[in-house]
Amino acid sequence: MPQIREHAVIRAALWIFLVGLTTALLWTFIALPRFAPIARDLDVNGLGSIGVRLARGEGFSLGYGPSVRRAPVYPLLVAGIVRVFGFDPVHPERSYLPLFLIQCLFAALTCVAALFLANRLFGLRVGIYAGLMCAVWPQCLRYLGSVEPEALMTLWTALLALAAVRFYQQPDFRNAALVGLVAGLYTLTKSTSLFFPLMPAAMVIFRGLRLRQPIPWGPCAACIGVLALVCLPWIVRNHIVSQGRFHNISSNAPGEFIRGYVNAQPQYYLLRREFRGNWDVEANLYEDALLRQYGVYFDMFRVSNVDNEILKDRVGMQIVRDKLSHDPLGFARKFIIQCFTFWYVVETPSKSILVGAFALLAWLLAGVGIWRARRAGTDVAPVIATVLYFNVVYAAFLAFARYSMPVFPALLALSAQGLSVILTTLTRRRRTETAAD
Repeated sequence: MPQIREHAVIRAALWIFLVGLTTALLWTFIALPRFAPIARDLDVNGLGSIGVRLARGEGFSLGYGPSVRRAPVYPLLVAGIVRVFGFDPVHPERSYLPLFLIQCLFAALTCVAALFLANRLFGLRVGIYAGLMCAVWPQCLRYLGSVEPEALMTLWTALLALAAVRFYQQPDFRNAALVGLVAGLYTLTKSTSLFFPLMPAAMVIFRGLRLRQPIPWGPCAACIGVLALVCLPWIVRNHIVSQGRFHNISSNAPGEFIRGYVNAQPQYYLLRREFRGNWDVEANLYEDALLRQYGVYFDMFRVSNVDNEILKDRVGMQIVRDKLSHDPLGFARKFIIQCFTFWYVVETPSKSILVGAFALLAWLLAGVGIWRARRAGTDVAPVIATVLYFNVVYAAFLAFARYSMPVFPALLALSAQGLSVILTTLTRRRRTETAAD
């Protein structure tokens, strides 16, 4: 019986992969270019430019010497594609087509990861629902046709949730290494997951203390240790290029923290003003006003090289410390507001309402799924914690709906259970009514 069930899961995973790949391809290569339901920005954050320079042997740079501004994995992916397929600066959108195809593969793999996650918690039927929901949910498709890391981050988040569940259920060294490995790769894609392994480790330790069971200290430490080993080469690289002044994955965290105060203004979280364009200009002016109090200004950092990036971080950290010490209630207000803007604020008020509606639907279904899981004795705490981890981290810095999109596969695994409960209830009611007639 276990072998038959394993074969059924593999068959379902193959079908879900094909469905996910098909919807991703249709969205990226047909719907997005022809109907333009969203604004399509190819390379707003310069990750593609770094990749092209890497492929040409110019180093990890935004054009002004070595940079510590970005994490390395996504630019390295772009560099590998450019090495194989070449790059036409006159028509960059054509040169990025192979990248978009690979991101469609990431989307299909994300659907499979969601299937495995939900299957592990609730069974194969719910796993299939989760995979299908990921295949069509707008937040899971949004960035497949852009030179941005969200498609890869979405896959990492689904795998992080799966790894966290595996470790929570069986806290051994193998599952600990899986948590640390995925978290490390995610961190080298975007550093927001840097502290993620602390969460499943803390949950396992707390459970052991609460139940007075032996605590697996070794595996808990291994979660963090493996992440450190994965990230160490890049930290060493940053130490070298910065001449010992920078020991992190990427810079500008203080800048993101500062800009979050603009995001938490009523005209944006109440959708009174278009977010796209207006927010960025206002955030630049706000950051510039604060920087000038310390003898620097925003425009001097438009040249992105190691010296400027480190100087901006140093001044920014002083601003962050001042804000936290002199106005803690202002930070608390920003944090609470951004816990919500994380789920709905995008380019325009109408799109924000639509995005928020899909997020609300996912949470309502997830609420039903969590309720049924509690009744059935299924512990879904690691999945909830994965979603809330990223919600909280971004809310502390800068949070709008773009940043919530990678967490949807984990959330939809819970939503799929809620959908299954609702469909089962409706089916039983219909059968009861039919029998009564």
